[in-house]
Amino acid sequence: MKQTMILQNDERMLLSVAQTVRKPFVWLANYYSKILGKEIHIKETLLLLNVQFAFLFMVFPVSCSLFLRALCLYWLCHALMTCKKAGIAAK
Repeated sequence: MKQTMILQNDERMLLSVAQTVRKPFVWLANYYSKILGKEIHIKETLLLLNVQFAFLFMVFPVSCSLFLRALCLYWLCHALMTCKKAGIAAK
């Protein structure tokens, strides 16, 4: 009985942590849905965040090697193609 109670408490705590971690992504998904005019799920939100970070790292590195810039360019292109395959594309 005591082990069952501990398990239930652990499960409730994990659920609470998962909901807390998920909350900003749900907010962003709702924001992107309003901006794009179609429903965006959390997976698509993560893809859009990936593109944004790739763009940020592509544009803002002040002094880095040509290899790192090429790597960031590849990351950006890959992220854009992944979004396109997922159906998130500019019209």
